[in-house]
Amino acid sequence: MPLFGKPTKPSAKDPLFADARRAFDAIERFIETDCPARIVKEDEGWLVEFDRPDDPSTDHATAHQRLATDIAALGGTNRGFGTQTVVRTTTTKRL
Repeated sequence: MPLFGKPTKPSAKDPLFADARRAFDAIERFIETDCPARIVKEDEGWLVEFDRPDDPSTDHATAHQRLATDIAALGGTNRGFGTQTVVRTTTTKRL
């Protein structure tokens, strides 16, 4: 098994919620779809980051818009999306 699990390029979506109840409601809504989430308290509110694997049949903008619509219905503020890529480098010491 690779060090970092299955090779994917997850899209991180990070909406902001005014209160913790709404943030946890969003996590509960998406946790059943095998979508890992993290929650962090920030000055502006509660930041929830959802990591979803890329859907090869959908572009990033369309996938983000679907999630943003669901998040807005739960009271979250859309803060955009980004992609995460893990790069592994190896160095060899020559004598």
